[in-house]
Amino acid sequence: MKIKFRNEVPPSYSLVKNSPVNFRKRGHYYPSSKYHQGKEYHLLGKYEKQFTLRHRVWVGVRSLFKSVFLIPLFFHNVRDDWKSFWRGKRIIILYLPPYQQKKQLLEQNLKLVEETREQVKKIKEDYRNNSRDKLLLKELRIAKSNHRKAVNDLKNTHSDFKITLNDLGLKYYIGRGCKKSEKRAKQYWKKASTLGYHFANHNLGLLYLKRKDYAKAKHYFKIAADQGNSFSRDQLEILAKLGE
Repeated sequence: MKIKFRNEVPPSYSLVKNSPVNFRKRGHYYPSSKYHQGKEYHLLGKYEKQFTLRHRVWVGVRSLFKSVFLIPLFFHNVRDDWKSFWRGKRIIILYLPPYQQKKQLLEQNLKLVEETREQVKKIKEDYRNNSRDKLLLKELRIAKSNHRKAVNDLKNTHSDFKITLNDLGLKYYIGRGCKKSEKRAKQYWKKASTLGYHFANHNLGLLYLKRKDYAKAKHYFKIAADQGNSFSRDQLEILAKLGE
């Protein structure tokens, strides 16, 4: 298995289904986050990379060279290369930037929810058409359980995605680990706002308040206050006292 750091999932990569996000290899867990060339990356999961014929031949030649000359130094690498050569694909442990990782997980979970929903529908139809077969009833219970789990995972990922967007906005606003940019901060906060995250609306209110755009500031503070943000309620009271 190879660790790869990418900004997005390449088209030649396909997800290995039923692989946990945090998994073990040779007695070690892959960390949920890593730093590469000064940037933070989050673990997305296990993917397969399909080789073209040309690439496969190159892997075979390289494996042969390592086997003859470098086997004491690169035993694990040689074994993985030979596996990749015979299978025509390689297992990749993929890391993405935080925003892209959460977005990808969200898309995967949405797809899984749809798949499990269709599976439940299909088994229900089979169950009705086969005189309520007991084996099908068992399958139906398992399918419903899988669907509930997929929905819960989607809710958790959705919540994490909103928080990640808001945190990215804060990083750009402060200039922590990246170039300071109010424009980029506003873009991320607006994305989190459309997903219903109250702190993102509060931050947008503060941004417009700093720019003395009181109408927009009140608009976002009101949305955040309606979503239960007490800080935004305080800001609305202060603006009301000031007559803005």
